[in-house]
Amino acid sequence: MNQTDQDWRSRIDKRFTSLRGGAALIVMLAHYQYIGFMPAVPAFKYSGQCGLMVFFFLSSFLLCHSLASDANWAARPHLSIVTYSINRIFRIFPLLCAVIALTCWNGSSFFPSCTAFWEALAVQFQSCVLTGGAPSCRTGIEQQEWVAWAGETAVSQEVHGTVAPGGSVFASPERAPDGDLCISHDDIDWNFNVSLDPAFAAALLPGNSVPDDDHPDAAVMEAEWEAMYLDPTYVAKSDDAGTDYTHWPAPSVDMALGDRVALRGAGVIDCGHSPYRAELHPPYLALWGGGRDAGLVIHVRASALFSRPADGRALPNPPLAAEALSETFALPAPGADGGTWVVESAVDYFLDAPQLQVDQGCNLGNGVDLTKLSGPALNAALASPAARWVSTSTPDAGGGFFALAASLVDGGVQVTLAPLSRPHQALFGATVRARWLCPGDGGC
Repeated sequence: MNQTDQDWRSRIDKRFTSLRGGAALIVMLAHYQYIGFMPAVPAFKYSGQCGLMVFFFLSSFLLCHSLASDANWAARPHLSIVTYSINRIFRIFPLLCAVIALTCWNGSSFFPSCTAFWEALAVQFQSCVLTGGAPSCRTGIEQQEWVAWAGETAVSQEVHGTVAPGGSVFASPERAPDGDLCISHDDIDWNFNVSLDPAFAAALLPGNSVPDDDHPDAAVMEAEWEAMYLDPTYVAKSDDAGTDYTHWPAPSVDMALGDRVALRGAGVIDCGHSPYRAELHPPYLALWGGGRDAGLVIHVRASALFSRPADGRALPNPPLAAEALSETFALPAPGADGGTWVVESAVDYFLDAPQLQVDQGCNLGNGVDLTKLSGPALNAALASPAARWVSTSTPDAGGGFFALAASLVDGGVQVTLAPLSRPHQALFGATVRARWLCPGDGGC
């Protein structure tokens, strides 16, 4: 090999090594952001996968280049491959084994136990309430368990998609719903997964691509809202019920796989479960629905203010025009010839300044004793919150808080929900139905 070849190879090695270093740095910064160690910078957050592809593409080229540069390659390629393999093994695995052994020895292996994390939050909360007020202590705990996204998406993230498998398990679950800690929840959450439309997929983090029991489909975003916001008549713990959550009933929520869904709410990173995922927790505007009994049913839910755990964050008042949430729902196949689609809207309830009654909480006059956080007591703390609304519904009074419009469009029904004012908390629910009206008899 002449001097010119050696200089050329040296320049290539240095330039490619610099590119690989830059790609590895981008991947590292992306990981630091989605686990909450750094503020989110979109240029790094959304380029992590690109950096990963660049790194491995260049690595494959350099590895082949290194093998072909061996002096024995032309005469004895088998010897070159053996030597190359031994060098690579001893270059990677000793340090890898040492790091794994060190992290196992000192207990710093990533990710930490979720249960240990919640237990630490409970202990911290109990210490805080000895010197401060419970509301401020709860806010501090919530801000550790959920990290807000950057910018305006922290309070007004919009997502559209379809309901995916997984989510809530009510009806006497055999285990506690993971992480509904009574410190940071008034009621047990209703969880559902959303397979996002491509236009909103950039909101997903690498952790969202990891399937598990609660998220059997990869690349979904979980939405969580305390059950009494979806079903305001829901009472998790009735007056004659015990503290054992496994005997509590499920809320009445008409939601099916494949339903179209549109949400606006708080975009957060869930630091209470690993791997850390982006989620919408909680929404304050929600539309979902699909085909039901040869017709179309769309459910509408709204709260004027945020619920737990984002109740410490203020929404703009008066609301912004850009907060309006709109979705088009496909119509099922029509009925008999000569008919037409009819769209009808009905307000189900409007609760003006409803009062929250806590039936079971965390050592605040009732509920779980946080000094006994082990075994069944910890399980109870992780699934014990229960509350109900004490209010009278006045359906005709919701017009000053929310505007709902539904109309036929090509092949579907477009529904738009917009907040109008938010002087205090108010809850709104409505149903939009589309049915095929046959001529003559008024129905099919």
